[in-house]
Amino acid sequence: MNKPARGATPRTAIVLLAAYLLPSSAPAQPPGQPVSLKGKSNAELVQLITGATKPLVEKPPYDYDEDRVAPSPLDRLWEMDPRDAAVAFATDYISETARGSVELRIDDRNATPPSSGEVGLRWFSGNHYAAPAEGIKLLKYDRYRSELLLSEVEIEGRPSKEEVEEAVMKTDSHPLRRLVAKQTYEILWWLRHVRPATPMNSISSGSSTSNDDFGRFWIKPDGPVSEQTIISEPCGECIAQGDGTSYQGFADTLIRRLVERSGIKRRYPVPKVGKHFDPDEDARFLHDPPPEGTDSEAVKRWIGRLVDILRNPERQYLYSDVMDMLVPISDPLRYPDERINDALLDVLHRGRAEVLRKEFAELSAADQLAFRQFITWLRTVDVSFSRRYLENTFTPHTPRPDVLLER
Repeated sequence: MNKPARGATPRTAIVLLAAYLLPSSAPAQPPGQPVSLKGKSNAELVQLITGATKPLVEKPPYDYDEDRVAPSPLDRLWEMDPRDAAVAFATDYISETARGSVELRIDDRNATPPSSGEVGLRWFSGNHYAAPAEGIKLLKYDRYRSELLLSEVEIEGRPSKEEVEEAVMKTDSHPLRRLVAKQTYEILWWLRHVRPATPMNSISSGSSTSNDDFGRFWIKPDGPVSEQTIISEPCGECIAQGDGTSYQGFADTLIRRLVERSGIKRRYPVPKVGKHFDPDEDARFLHDPPPEGTDSEAVKRWIGRLVDILRNPERQYLYSDVMDMLVPISDPLRYPDERINDALLDVLHRGRAEVLRKEFAELSAADQLAFRQFITWLRTVDVSFSRRYLENTFTPHTPRPDVLLER
């Protein structure tokens, strides 16, 4: 094989070698017409070897789908007048039942937003199926320097409030273009000027779930401020009615989209504050691995200890972990022990009994007496399990059916 032409780079030699080794349908250069390789770019060298006639488009070296930001209807808000963007933002979150019958507008289009300010969310995670977490989302808008301050920490054990707050306030700073920060801030600022074009017939309220985050929300310099609030799904009708507790849902949604558009990644790994702490022997016991399945006596003792935890109302915070161990989702019948079924039913009915007792206590004295008499009557009919459950819940110390209840 001939040596590469003088002046060719090592990469040129590699390209030429590939041309000899890889099959190609490109026509070979006619003999007697040598082509100089001097000064050729990589793309030109590839064209020369492959015979391509169109310029090659070089792809980025790393092109992962997960790095691409999927388009969102929220993206149009950064291209609109902030007043119109606020109206469109609120309209997007009007409920299906009210959509079409509610038209929104700005009540004072001549109002003047501040030339600088901030929007903040000091949040606490409401997800009960994950490690406790806290953090902050803070948009700082200034004509000279705008930034997005973010933090997230996981809580382990029982650290002091001071430790947690110190960890949360160690934020990551992400610079923002002034016009992007200005648009984001003013959209949220104009939301408080969004009102219905015509009077609304009914008053709607936003929906929330047990997994919603909660915390403190503020807009500076002129408010609003909510010291204790639930950060739930945005509610367009709530904004239209001037509900001061509904801004945080819109702020959280818009800032999260700003984070995505800016290519900001979540902290990894998430910093932790505090140390794991087992408050009692039962909690420490759950860290021990289960015994081998061949040792039936050891398995029986292990199940007995877990069942005892389920029957202890003071260990309610361990119930979820114990259930996962006794009845794993992947193999719920792994341990064929009747004590497990009895303990699970006991947990179920104990929880229902607490709710029913509370409702029972709110009844009038006459209604309570009538209900107790009904339970006493059940003793004379054949409703074994339900009867015992109701008796133990409401009339654990009532006399036998043939003895009248005292009024």
